[in-house]
Amino acid sequence: MMASKEEQVELLPHLSRQDDEAEPPGSWNTSHEKAPANRIDPSLVGSEPEDGELEERTIWLVARHMYCSHFLSRWGDRMWEFAVALFMIRIWKDSLILTALYGLVEASSVAVFGVFVGKWVDRNPRMKVVRLSIAIQNASMIGAAVGVILLLLESAPQGPAFISLVFLVNLLGGVQALAGLANNIAVERDWVVVVSSQAVPSMRGTVLSSLNSTMRRIDLSCKLLAPVAAGLLMSLKSTISAAVFIAVWNALSTFGEYYFLHIVYQKVPALSEKAVLSSERTSSALEPDSEAGDLEEEAPDSEAGLSRLRGESRARWLEVVRSGLSDILTPLRSFASGWRLYAKQETALAGVALALLYFTVLSFGSMMTAVLSWRGISPFTLGLARAVAALVGIVATVCYPVWHRRVQGLRTGLRAIWLQWTFLLPCLVAIWVANQTLSSWLLIAGVTCSRLGLWLFDLSVTQLMQESIPECDRGVVGGVQSSLQEIMSTASYLAGILISHPRDFGILIAVSFFMVSSAAVLYTVFCRRTRGHLFHLEKLKIPLPIFHGDSQSETPVGGEMLRLRTSSSLSSPAA
Repeated sequence: MMASKEEQVELLPHLSRQDDEAEPPGSWNTSHEKAPANRIDPSLVGSEPEDGELEERTIWLVARHMYCSHFLSRWGDRMWEFAVALFMIRIWKDSLILTALYGLVEASSVAVFGVFVGKWVDRNPRMKVVRLSIAIQNASMIGAAVGVILLLLESAPQGPAFISLVFLVNLLGGVQALAGLANNIAVERDWVVVVSSQAVPSMRGTVLSSLNSTMRRIDLSCKLLAPVAAGLLMSLKSTISAAVFIAVWNALSTFGEYYFLHIVYQKVPALSEKAVLSSERTSSALEPDSEAGDLEEEAPDSEAGLSRLRGESRARWLEVVRSGLSDILTPLRSFASGWRLYAKQETALAGVALALLYFTVLSFGSMMTAVLSWRGISPFTLGLARAVAALVGIVATVCYPVWHRRVQGLRTGLRAIWLQWTFLLPCLVAIWVANQTLSSWLLIAGVTCSRLGLWLFDLSVTQLMQESIPECDRGVVGGVQSSLQEIMSTASYLAGILISHPRDFGILIAVSFFMVSSAAVLYTVFCRRTRGHLFHLEKLKIPLPIFHGDSQSETPVGGEMLRLRTSSSLSSPAA
């Protein structure tokens, strides 16, 4: 990752150009893409359809069906994400252990198995991946909801039955997280890119940013409304009623999610074509010709038949041993190769910066929700606060295409991460506020406003990675990115287990703010290495004195005048 400035320019010509020369979006690394078969957005792509291209209304139908499937999936996810923290704090009061344990299992599952999930997505047909991931994710969530209902009916948090149910709920939570990861990688990191590649080449980046923004807007809309619905149900009915509703929703949405994506698959023929995983192409090219080897081993000496049989027996046993060792080492090699591939990506440093933001309690996640509930904030109020935060995120998805068109993705991310850092300052102040109510509302306000910078930054890094990663490696790199993010989440949940009493939450706030600061610095370094600068100094009109012998004049810094100042200073005695 440590490269000289010249090497960075060679590695990232498209990044360094896009800010200084206003390159058209979607111009990076398009050599791996197939010829466009369709356009996605008639308002952005105005050329007439060519031979082999689909009608514009068909493309709009494809987009609408993707959005419908995404809505059904995200609504169930967001209801469960909000409710599970309240379920756990109701099951075991005055402790964050159950809440943090559930989050820890989910995060560690993705951290450990994310690479393998990504490779599975790359190696299998797109429709098979979507079908299995939807079925497994929803079935696991239904099972976890049933387990939570049984736990809520338990009279006391103890005994073998209680421990078994906690184990079951956490296990199903981990499975649900992995299935959801597979679906996210397939749809958000692959299908969206394939559909956007059907646009004319000059507009692919703009179309991709539009699709990404809409998908994220749907996600945030569900994040806005689903917690309100779940919180209202808990306040008006009961916690068990909310768990039952979530289970029923996921059972019914399974069919709708698959139906809409199946239509998309039928309408976009490019989705049925898939590139071979790059690591598999390399390994297959290096494999010896097995048939040639068999020919070389033929024609044994008939007089040494017994010796030959003994040799073959030993060879078979050695092959069994080698096969067993290979079964053990192959997952480790696969894991290591995925991380090596990730490290070679041009945008790896930006991905690491994004991952650092996942070591946080400064979000409306399970731990902060549980702490605010412990402080006396009602579920309905928490749902409303979360809704406002999601609304701010939706504003970010509206702003992102505009910012992207004006300053491109690299500088959008730079502005966004420091905007998030600024808005989180009230959360730091809340640590030292004695009044718990005031402290809680400072925390809510800071986290809510920071969603603007967070989602702008997330969209920026996501598109940078989408446009730079070849199709054949999207699953692996996406899996590693998710693993890295979940490693950070795992660390935050471990911190929640170690510092489990809600009154000590201020320590976790301080650590989270430090991680956001680290992410901002790291992304700033990435921008500096990529562009060679952070600011266009030649555009700054700052009056500076220029000495010509004994005289002095003021000249704006920039362009030819800056060079004039330099040459004058070299010949001046005052220099």
